[in-house]
Amino acid sequence: MRICIDSSAFIVGLEGSDSDAAQILDWVGHEFSLVIPRLIAQEVTRNLRKPGQIRQFYRLFQNYSFAQIIDEPIPADLVNRYITLGLPAKADAFIGAFAE
Repeated sequence: MRICIDSSAFIVGLEGSDSDAAQILDWVGHEFSLVIPRLIAQEVTRNLRKPGQIRQFYRLFQNYSFAQIIDEPIPADLVNRYITLGLPAKADAFIGAFAE
């Protein structure tokens, strides 16, 4: 199964402040194939507090074939559809369109 995890789950999982989020990160690779847009990677690195956490985040994508950061453009019509549904234009609509 392929999944996309939002930046908030990465942040709390890597900071160790939420055991459920950390468990999701542990399951990745055992049960799931992980893909995220570059936007999520940028948001994670902007919000982590320690350089070691940032390195840990990127190691997930460098060292394991089950995890990928995707740089391909998202079709504007998909993003606009999610904006019409009420998601914020600069983040959630983009991520929703990416996941679809």
